[in-house]
Amino acid sequence: METKSKQAYRWAMLTYLFLINLIFNGAIFMVMPPLFPSIAAELHFNYEQIGSLWGSNFLGMMFFTLIGGVAADRMGVKKAISISIFLASIIVGLIGLGSGYFTLWTLYFLLGSCAGFLVPNLFKVVTLWFGASELSRANGILMMGSSIGMSIGLVVGAPMNSVFGNWRNVMTVNC
Repeated sequence: METKSKQAYRWAMLTYLFLINLIFNGAIFMVMPPLFPSIAAELHFNYEQIGSLWGSNFLGMMFFTLIGGVAADRMGVKKAISISIFLASIIVGLIGLGSGYFTLWTLYFLLGSCAGFLVPNLFKVVTLWFGASELSRANGILMMGSSIGMSIGLVVGAPMNSVFGNWRNVMTVNC
């Protein structure tokens, strides 16, 4: 049975999780595609290399989602989420320093790996704070965060490239 204090703060917690999902699983990932033409032009990448960079995000997520869930079961969701956000922030900043295909591919893969630790644990936190009668609604709201964030990232990526001068500065600002 849920305590009164937990009941009172569950929507605040969902808002917090929503914002994490919006920023890390939405905006930061989707700000990258509008930057790919600039990255390709500067580093002389072809379409296959750009596609492979983008795919490495999801490859990292695929390999590390199960590991991220198991790690949180052992160390706790709060620690797993915190470490994932901290590492993702560092990796996004490092992407701006990337100088070649292998370096960027590895950084994108690692960023996806951080998302693999984050995604299952955001849903786990929702199940800890919401009962069965509100769980589907709460999970739907959580998922809206990444969708809205993806939309924001796609819309602001190209303008940020213009405002900040180049893709490297955009990635540094995003960390």
